[in-house]
Amino acid sequence: MTEVLSSDPDDEACLYTAGAVFKGEDLERLVRPRLTDRPVRLQWHRMYQGMTEQSHPDRDLHEEIHEAAGGGGSDRADRQRWRICWGG
Repeated sequence: MTEVLSSDPDDEACLYTAGAVFKGEDLERLVRPRLTDRPVRLQWHRMYQGMTEQSHPDRDLHEEIHEAAGGGGSDRADRQRWRICWGG
């Protein structure tokens, strides 16, 4: 599964299967590195947000994700996708 996601990170079915199979730190290790991908992979960000909200409800994700996204992206399309996903 991780090999499929490495070669095809846009495979949403595989991503959500990984979310069901991996938990906690294992899932975070899988998802977190993709937060800096360009163009922004919204489903990976949403997976990270959902996972973190469940495991760390007191954590402020807005700044963390904004930083991981390079301040919202380097081009106009990235910034717009970031705003749609995170309301930033």
